[in-house]
Amino acid sequence: MKTLHIIDIENIFGGPLQGDQLFNNSKDLYEQIIRINSNDEVLIASNPELFMNLLNSWAYDSIEDQWIGDITSGDLFSKFTDITFGDTLSIFSRPGKDGADIVLNEEALNKFEEYDRIVVASGDHYFLDLCHKALKRSKKLVIVSTQHGLSNVLKAIPCEKITFEIQKNQQENFGFKWKTEIGSAA
Repeated sequence: MKTLHIIDIENIFGGPLQGDQLFNNSKDLYEQIIRINSNDEVLIASNPELFMNLLNSWAYDSIEDQWIGDITSGDLFSKFTDITFGDTLSIFSRPGKDGADIVLNEEALNKFEEYDRIVVASGDHYFLDLCHKALKRSKKLVIVSTQHGLSNVLKAIPCEKITFEIQKNQQENFGFKWKTEIGSAA
């Protein structure tokens, strides 16, 4: 099943005050929550302060010591950064209150017809219309969020939901206190 992952990284993992360690490992943490397959596409956005952490976590393979692919488009020197690696990963940074939400929503709406499954990794009410459109088009919809970050309007959406809580241990490593998966409440 071809999946579009729409990741509002600050909503699910917190903002820059959480520290570099969390965002430097955000891809590994995300994949402990939900799997990314080779034919999936990932759209991820944050404020400009986290851009380099996301670039290193999501676009650089530390085992192979290389970037995951060729940069097909990008602007690294702006507050409004967009960088794309092939057809599998796009990272955006936008300043402002809803900057990341706006760009994720726009990009997702331009692409989601190509996919069978839509994963919205955000509990933010901003993605309500996107979720409704996905369901109207008979897409399998999954919402990923922290329990406390899942808005009431997204709780009411009849789809699969995965909620979790992150814990930092004394060695400054991050893991999960718990993770739950619930099916559609249709």
